[in-house]
Amino acid sequence: AAITFGSVTAAGNTVVTAVSANQLQPLPSGYTLPAGTPIYEVTTSAVVSGGITVTLRVPNVADATACSRLRIMHFTNNAWSASNNAVPSYDSATGICTVSQTVTNLSSLAEFLQASGTSSVFAVAQINVSNFNVGGQVVYGNTPTGQAAKSVSGVNLNAGASTAPATTAGNGTYQLTGLSSAGSHTVTPSKSGDVNGINSTDAVRIQQYLVGSVAFSPNQLAAADTSNNGAVGSTDAVRIQQYLVQAQTNHIVGQWKFTPSSKNYSSLSANLTAENYAAILMGEVTGNWTPPSSGADALFAGDEESAKLIAPGENNQPAQPKNNLDEKTAEPGVAVPAAVTVTLPSNAAAGGGTTVTIPVNVSQLPALTDSNRVETYNFNVRFDPNILSNPTASATGTISGEPNSSLIFNSPQPGVFSVSYTNTTGITGQGALLNLQFTVVGAANQKTDLTFVGTNTSPAPFELNEGDPAVTTSTGQFTVTGPTAANVSIGGRVLTESGRGVRNVVLTLTDASGNVRTATSSAFGYYRFENVAAGENYIITATAKRFSFSQPTRVVSAGSDLGEVNFIAY
Repeated sequence: AAITFGSVTAAGNTVVTAVSANQLQPLPSGYTLPAGTPIYEVTTSAVVSGGITVTLRVPNVADATACSRLRIMHFTNNAWSASNNAVPSYDSATGICTVSQTVTNLSSLAEFLQASGTSSVFAVAQINVSNFNVGGQVVYGNTPTGQAAKSVSGVNLNAGASTAPATTAGNGTYQLTGLSSAGSHTVTPSKSGDVNGINSTDAVRIQQYLVGSVAFSPNQLAAADTSNNGAVGSTDAVRIQQYLVQAQTNHIVGQWKFTPSSKNYSSLSANLTAENYAAILMGEVTGNWTPPSSGADALFAGDEESAKLIAPGENNQPAQPKNNLDEKTAEPGVAVPAAVTVTLPSNAAAGGGTTVTIPVNVSQLPALTDSNRVETYNFNVRFDPNILSNPTASATGTISGEPNSSLIFNSPQPGVFSVSYTNTTGITGQGALLNLQFTVVGAANQKTDLTFVGTNTSPAPFELNEGDPAVTTSTGQFTVTGPTAANVSIGGRVLTESGRGVRNVVLTLTDASGNVRTATSSAFGYYRFENVAAGENYIITATAKRFSFSQPTRVVSAGSDLGEVNFIAY
């Protein structure tokens, strides 16, 4: 059933009569009767079942804001009620505000009528407008269990046109002021910047989650969905590696999300002080995000040539390789663990137009049984693109050439090469961690430094896991050699004592000037170095993780092609 009155006369067996406003005062706290607004007494002889909707069309309302403050009040059981009001609608052409209220669960006429059993009373009331504040705190949602909560500063909370936005302070708190009690307000948080803690370890954790070796909290699952499709899969791990080497943009790695994504407030009646949010940095799965320190916003400012990529050092000079051992402070009586040393050769050389292999060498990595076994690394190398070009990377024949691994690399700008590597079961050993390959485009005798640097997506120049174990690095150098009178080849086989070929043995060729080249034995144990300068002495060294050698180092004189420089493995 429905009754409409105001500018419309009720029909049928219903009679609408205006009564004196002061007969039924007072209204509930927070409501008043607008001047000149009548109270209507509705008398009906019909039994109403299933509820009734009463609609009032109030003329001469000033605007939509004034309309939004109107409510129908129902007087029954000697009390006023404003429940079950629909959102008022305003007709700007006529100035009419239409307000309605539904009275539900009416099983008998007596429930609708007053105590007299003959009528029910309705009025149009106005909400008294007050202004209230909404505040709370934003914390990092992916902080590991047992660690102290991390506040998130710089979060913008916007309530639309209702009031000016608020920004969280250093302790993550915010306050929106002057929100009208008459309106509806939707508060939405957003944030940019302060991105850190994303590295290859986050990618490997996703891979481990997918095979069931680790569990994720709900917020970890949210952070891991870097492809933004509502599920976690192998693609999400790849997106993190692509972000680190700046290889693709169809992801949301490094963006901020919030739980909840927004909050709605209607008919505020008091200040709210605990409207909190959890901030989630997409791609930062392990929870090692660090709140920014004061004044540290412009990490990559100052280097004109690489302002968008390379972190500068003092006086706008390129950043020096970082020793993240400096960040580890031992407790009294506890020794700081030794750092892993990562080196690039200081005397790499090759002739113009050739392809040169430059190994990234490491000292002993932790054992696979250690708590800080190496599962991931990411690094960036800077070089002169006028001397070396077309960088690639290969794990074949190196420590990284193990199953369960993923290697992604990219040159995000000329002269910078970025690498991301993961292995779900870990790697160990020492020697060649990875081989870098370049095309030599420089002229004879030109040189370029090979330097580990940070980028805006991978700030640490070289990082194992998430900084544990620590790393120290050194700068290498490459020289373009001049033409030689003749070149020869040096090769042979790696064999067991029974004469079976041994694969994946790394052979290192070092000349008298200290220049180093590497090769890897084939499936049948064969290896070869081509374009070796004739008439010089060379040192050849064989290394393998699973074998020892009766004579691991050989010295040869390359007067002509050598094809029988063999090594016996046992």
